[in-house]
Amino acid sequence: MNYRADIDGLRAVAIVPVVLFHAGYGAFSGGYVGVDVFFVISGYLITGLLLSEMRAGNFSFSNFYERRIRRLLPAFVPVAVFSWVCANLFLMPSAFSEFAGSLLASILGFANWFFLAHVGYFDGPAGSKPLLHMWSLAVEEQFYLVFPILLLVLLARVRTRGLLWALSLIAAASLAGACWLVWNGLPDHAFYNSAVRIWELMAGAIVACMPRTVERRDVAFALRGLGLTMIAIAVFAFDKGTAATSVAPLLPVLGTVFVILASSNARDPFAALLSSRPMVALGRVSYGLYLWHWPILVFLPMAFPHWAKYGGPWPLIAAMGLSLALAILSYFTIENPIRRKAILPKGVHMAGLFAGSVAVFAALASTGLVDSLNRMRLEAVYGPKGTVLLTLERERQHYFETKNLNFDGRQGAFDPAIHTGYTCSYDFAPPQDELVNCLTGQSGSRTVLVIGDSFGRDTWHSLKRAYPTISFVMLHQSSCPPGEITYGRRKCFVDLLGTVDAFRKQVPLEAIILSFRYQKMLWTDIEASIAALSDRVNNTFLLGTAPVWRQPLDYRIANMPRQQSLEDYIPRTDRLTIAFDISAISDVASKIAMRAGAKFIVIDQVFCPEDRCFQWRNNNRAEPLFWDQFHLTRHGMDLFAEHLKTNPQLQRLFLDTADAGETTSRKVDPARF
Repeated sequence: MNYRADIDGLRAVAIVPVVLFHAGYGAFSGGYVGVDVFFVISGYLITGLLLSEMRAGNFSFSNFYERRIRRLLPAFVPVAVFSWVCANLFLMPSAFSEFAGSLLASILGFANWFFLAHVGYFDGPAGSKPLLHMWSLAVEEQFYLVFPILLLVLLARVRTRGLLWALSLIAAASLAGACWLVWNGLPDHAFYNSAVRIWELMAGAIVACMPRTVERRDVAFALRGLGLTMIAIAVFAFDKGTAATSVAPLLPVLGTVFVILASSNARDPFAALLSSRPMVALGRVSYGLYLWHWPILVFLPMAFPHWAKYGGPWPLIAAMGLSLALAILSYFTIENPIRRKAILPKGVHMAGLFAGSVAVFAALASTGLVDSLNRMRLEAVYGPKGTVLLTLERERQHYFETKNLNFDGRQGAFDPAIHTGYTCSYDFAPPQDELVNCLTGQSGSRTVLVIGDSFGRDTWHSLKRAYPTISFVMLHQSSCPPGEITYGRRKCFVDLLGTVDAFRKQVPLEAIILSFRYQKMLWTDIEASIAALSDRVNNTFLLGTAPVWRQPLDYRIANMPRQQSLEDYIPRTDRLTIAFDISAISDVASKIAMRAGAKFIVIDQVFCPEDRCFQWRNNNRAEPLFWDQFHLTRHGMDLFAEHLKTNPQLQRLFLDTADAGETTSRKVDPARF
């Protein structure tokens, strides 16, 4: 396959918007489509190489995969080592554990599946995922594993026209799969799933299988201009919301196809631009630039937080300049010499080198995945507070494994044998009958409905501990107050009253309990829903709020001076540490409950008795009450359950008269903390 300088120039067109999008430049709101451009280029180049070798009869799987390892692995190694060192220094325990998993997934070539399970590409937490960008390389690597076999089989059975039809059918099926996933509320799956991304690489493969490119100068000029325009429209007009649609990538993908279809021999202004020395030079270092830019953008604000916040445009300029410098250094000292066999000559067994790299990175990853090694790492970096950080990480893991269980319709039909103990969640907009089936499947002779967000879920778990004879079921939606409201693009608890009514037709309710993390702009928006629920169920309760810390507990501890001791408590009035005045919130909430005909339960005294807010139970650093900004640990839920069990309003409702007489309400004793 002949070298085309304009393809290197097209790589430059792809990498620049990706870097600027990740750097946060709003004008490049669709810069992520540079990855789509890369997919098409890769499909075109790999297919052209395979076709020429297979038709000449000198194709070898071992030679092909050796070239892929030489191309991809050596440049990744220093990026991975750099990221591991910085992760040790700057990432919190939970983030480091996920980083360790992503490191192993990246070297093994399934990073896209790892990140699909852990974070969406556009979610806030992605800012602490230094290897998140490896998802696209994993898609390509999986393509390289399968496609040579597929192409070899097809070439043995069909001619050129049949090959084009076969590849087109595969591409169409892949695109149809992406559409199906998006239409069924799974945009992240459509984004990360290699099976429904393969159509973009197939688009490039189809172009490579065509007998010839467009040689006529005026037609080639029009094709190239149209293609570059389509890519530019996607870069500047798309946004994060566009990425969640299934067919949007067609614009940059077809644009790239048009550019490649135009022959490099047909000289025109666009061809001259793409083939110019600056564009070709940038395109040649695009792989290294792609590898380096994201870890640097992630770690620079952590290493220099004040400069990153107040330094104006200079931190981002420095990050991009450093990324480009490292990419150039990588190209001339690692990528090019190894690819040309000036380093690691042909006698070196690349499969052994790959296996050795996997072993090394598995050892590095084990520092975050093996408990004893993680403890040693934390104590080395944070001193005695490292043990506390490890405790918080264990509580976080326990929470996600045993408490963050939500039936949202993605699991299929509700099965009591499997899903008992799950909330019935609106998060992925399941049909109302699925929510009702989830609720009725967990109901008993005495049923209470809890409605709320993830803090409400903590309340639900605490209520089950406090009153084990009552069947508590929950309607849940993340980051939503318990009412039918819309703010921004988010719709909360759509047709909540309809769901409650459908549930009440099958199961009588003793009470409804509303619990959520209060947010200022939503205090009064739920009043109408509370009133409507109170009209339906007489015993409707609105719970107050627990403290919300401005920073996750592990982050605050990790950023303390090494010699500073952990506090036993925080003054309730400390606005630098506690986000809201919980007493004022309780006053407002109690008035809302009164106007809406609901009963109000004060809970701020659970964690903040006598104007002191506690983070530990019994002042024992092994028993934290919270594992992040407001979610409760096992110890926090135990303490909360004790309070709920002694609440007079709940006692009168849930306990028999004899039992209620045995347990009297009492003021929270600070000595218990």
